[in-house]
Amino acid sequence: LLILLKSGKGRDIIIHVGKGTENETFELHSGILYVRCPYFSNELDELDYNENHIKEISKPNISVDVFRVIIT
Repeated sequence: LLILLKSGKGRDIIIHVGKGTENETFELHSGILYVRCPYFSNELDELDYNENHIKEISKPNISVDVFRVIIT
């Protein structure tokens, strides 16, 4: 799973995390996110893909460090 996370292949989710100068954009795989995090699987079900077949989420109230723990 970490190889997929680092490779960038097949990413179809973009999550913008943090706010101000403490922010980062994460490009992730929906399949992995669905399995590892029920919270995001529910939210992803509510979103439509854009014209590039990407779903985008903004989470300004989650710190970058905490989000890294969630996805690894």
